[in-house]
Amino acid sequence: YESVQTLAETGIIDGFEDGTFKPNALVTREQFVKMLVCALGIKEETGKEFNDVPKGYWSENYIVTAAVNGIVSGYEDGSFKPQDNITREDMAIIIKRALAKINVDLTKGSENAEFSDSDEISSYAKESVEQVSALGIISGMGDGKFMPKSFLTRAQAAKVIYLVCEAK
Repeated sequence: YESVQTLAETGIIDGFEDGTFKPNALVTREQFVKMLVCALGIKEETGKEFNDVPKGYWSENYIVTAAVNGIVSGYEDGSFKPQDNITREDMAIIIKRALAKINVDLTKGSENAEFSDSDEISSYAKESVEQVSALGIISGMGDGKFMPKSFLTRAQAAKVIYLVCEAK
């Protein structure tokens, strides 16, 4: 609740027209990047293009800014897949890159959390999940699992971004 309220008060996240937040709704890649770029106050950049993010599209500036700053990289085919729901493991990678961008010491965390499903975390995401969980920015799902392939909810996104802001 605190993270949602704080981010809403600062304009980093919005609710829906009916006055609800819909905490269990899923977050797309573009929505997550927008929230993170706004939360970190990263200056708008130009330069990087993705073949599936049209010029003038609502999230183009956020995605390009994140890409130019090394926070996102997209896919090998030149796409970003902005409207795909973001997985928990991909969120961890983006968070790790964002923390590095704002000069957070990624080695200062406590012991890495042991997740009972750590064997399900993709090899490209393992280090990010370990480092970001050691910093206390991300955690498991309450049953000892990280659920890396599960999609991120709005409530989870708000909590993670709030904790990134706290780490600044």
